[in-house]
Amino acid sequence: MMNNKMNHIEAYSNILRIRSKFKRLQQLSWNINKLEQAYQIENLDPKELELLYDTYVSLIRELNLIYDELKDEGKTRRV
Repeated sequence: MMNNKMNHIEAYSNILRIRSKFKRLQQLSWNINKLEQAYQIENLDPKELELLYDTYVSLIRELNLIYDELKDEGKTRRV
């Protein structure tokens, strides 16, 4: 009985951890959407384009972090 309860707790914990990563991905998507709404690329001056580019690069880094974490989750099933 105790082992079954521990498996349930571990499964719940694993789901929350993975869910948290997907929520970060969802937030990243929301951020990109807001950037697209706020900045019309055709109307930006060179400095604004550079800042927007840097912002997109930082979002790529965040996406890579999320991807690596999710990839590691898929390697071993802990449930």
